[in-house]
Amino acid sequence: MNEKINVQYLGFEAKAHVREYSFLVRQGLNETREFSLTIVNEAFHSRRVRFQDAPEICSLKLHRELAAFANRPPETHYRISEIELDEYRNSHAPHQGFRDTPISPRPKRHLSPNRQPHRQTQNRLIGHVSSTIPSRVQQLLRRTLAAMILAKDAQLRRVPCLITNICARPAAKSSPSF
Repeated sequence: MNEKINVQYLGFEAKAHVREYSFLVRQGLNETREFSLTIVNEAFHSRRVRFQDAPEICSLKLHRELAAFANRPPETHYRISEIELDEYRNSHAPHQGFRDTPISPRPKRHLSPNRQPHRQTQNRLIGHVSSTIPSRVQQLLRRTLAAMILAKDAQLRRVPCLITNICARPAAKSSPSF
């Protein structure tokens, strides 16, 4: 028969020993049949099948039965066998590809002992400081930033905000001038 059919997944019901998956098959304008397919719970617990794969496994089985019996299978309840689960797992096994190859580690950067790796970052951050700040405060800020950067205690994206906030504060009248 070349009639079109529509297979609709209705959901599942967890029972004591099996999970039962329900499907509605519509054929023609007003002919509908309900099918149920079961998979034993042990297959899920032993990880032979994943919960998210079960509706597809049942749908494939139902389509095979519909094709074998000209869209009119004699039964409305089917049990998914261990062989069918193994066939599905083998046909959907991950393929060997680029992800199976180990990722080579990045080469380590060798810095000379005199080179400070964060000097450019420190200078860029200090550039945010206004030139109106006295040099002793700038030195204090430089030392604080250097300690923060080298200790990796600061998140670099927050440091410019810190400097801006310090610079924007009005000087207290009782504070000594530098």
